[in-house]
Amino acid sequence: MKTNQERFPDALIGQDALIDQDALIGQDALIDQDALIGPDARIEQGAVIGPDARIGPDARIGQDARIGQGAVIEQGARIEQGAVIGRDAVIGRDAVIGQDALIDQDARIGQGAVIEQGAVIEQGARIEQGAVIGRGAVIGQGAVIEQGARIGQGAVIEQDDIYIAVIGFADGYWKTLTRRNGILWINAGCRSFSLDDAILHWSNKSSHHLTLALVKTAKEIFP
Repeated sequence: MKTNQERFPDALIGQDALIDQDALIGQDALIDQDALIGPDARIEQGAVIGPDARIGPDARIGQDARIGQGAVIEQGARIEQGAVIGRDAVIGRDAVIGQDALIDQDARIGQGAVIEQGAVIEQGARIEQGAVIGRGAVIGQGAVIEQGARIGQGAVIEQDDIYIAVIGFADGYWKTLTRRNGILWINAGCRSFSLDDAILHWSNKSSHHLTLALVKTAKEIFP
């Protein structure tokens, strides 16, 4: 029986790595020690699989992607080119992590969730099943995005926020509603306001009447 290095002479395979006979390993990929690569998994050119990482059946790790130590990529998940998965993070079954996205250590991405290009999921954040995180959005440390939620392009959800709802798109940004320390917050791009402060802020900006209407509606629904 051939060794891993003999099977994949153009890759670098660490000690005691386990690679299924039906897996594919690309040129210049690195499979570190004690990593596990499941059946029909595909590791593309230049990708790095860290020590003790687990790559499930049918998962795909794109070119130059990085999978950290102890991370788990479940069955059918796709990690696109240049994405980085941190230490001990878990990527659920059939989830998609877009190009150059960053999933920090201990983050959890649920089944079928989509993290679009360049988004950042900070340490310990949890993205639940079927949620979609838009291109370039930032989900703060420990934040929770609930099942099926949609976070718009460039939105920022602060540390430890619990996502409530998207309230609409106005003035170039998706407006999201979150709860932090028992207080409701409106998030607009890289800025956040408590719900009451948001009404005061946009009441003074005559050109932002649509945003003000959205905030007032949120106040009525979530008093």
